[in-house]
Amino acid sequence: MYKIEQKFRATYAGEDVATFLEFRDGIQQEPVKEWVPNSVFNNYITTQAIVIGGGETAKRFPLKKIADHKGGILGSNKLQTYGTNDMYKHVKCDFHVAIGPNNVKDLLKAGHHKKTIVYSNSSRVLENPGKLYLLPQDPPFNAGTCAAYLAAFDGHTKVFLLGYETEEAERPFWVKASKLVFETYPDTEFVYITEERSGTFPDEWASLSNVRHISVREFIMEADIG
Repeated sequence: MYKIEQKFRATYAGEDVATFLEFRDGIQQEPVKEWVPNSVFNNYITTQAIVIGGGETAKRFPLKKIADHKGGILGSNKLQTYGTNDMYKHVKCDFHVAIGPNNVKDLLKAGHHKKTIVYSNSSRVLENPGKLYLLPQDPPFNAGTCAAYLAAFDGHTKVFLLGYETEEAERPFWVKASKLVFETYPDTEFVYITEERSGTFPDEWASLSNVRHISVREFIMEADIG
């Protein structure tokens, strides 16, 4: 399993990215690297965020209520939003994560990268220079897991996960990758949302003290969704 370190936007300067790999006689040579500086400064005003994935829970939710969310007195609990893949078609988020080549292609064709900051992995960034932002540490996870990591990396201490479900074939890796993110950021509370509290919460996350499972109704009340 790929490893990530506990890092935060506030102290992140950037990192080297391999732009060329060469093999000679079956041996990998020293890769050609390029320094990619941090070019995003997230001046959020609250400690809460929400990841909006492509699962059915998000598709059935009135997402406009999240886009218009104020939360608390003078917006003190407003949710900063992190969308994934094709969810830009349903709601505009503060940040967006797209990983799959087809998702990235469609997003760029729609011009969504001109409306918000779009993150992706190093392969997609190098394929589309000047259009996408590199995910710090370049983790090889799916978009939802990358978005959860990014929200913690940006310093949020509570991250709601809506539509965070994944396809059955991807579930084993998704469970492990998500657990890695949760363990790397133990001071961040991750709140997994489904229609009902019973059901799809992975057993592998049950022992983590910073992860809990709530229903959509409980989310509406807790996050003060009007």
